[in-house]
Amino acid sequence: MDPLILFNALRRGLGTKRVVDRLAEQFLPGTYDPPAFALDLANKDLGIAIQLAQENDLQMPFTELMKANMEEAIGRGWGARDARIALSLQAERAGVDVHVDRSRIRDEWRDSS
Repeated sequence: MDPLILFNALRRGLGTKRVVDRLAEQFLPGTYDPPAFALDLANKDLGIAIQLAQENDLQMPFTELMKANMEEAIGRGWGARDARIALSLQAERAGVDVHVDRSRIRDEWRDSS
């Protein structure tokens, strides 16, 4: 499936475009510099959330999985890049390329707004 079509469907279905737009602005074009929020900082914050959950006997399995992904991305030297870069690990594992040219994104979103 065309990644832009999928993101556009999510964008319409969430009732708000801002969250998905911000995700797509860096993830779809594969541009993670300059960072809106660095992966190192996101990893630190997620670690604090996991620690608080553990102290309160809360289970957060998906959060711990995301932390492992973030640490793998940091291990690749991506810590100073935008935190969304960690999402690219899933595309890599699946063997798919989800990058979309910025001009296509702008054109599609202008037409669908």
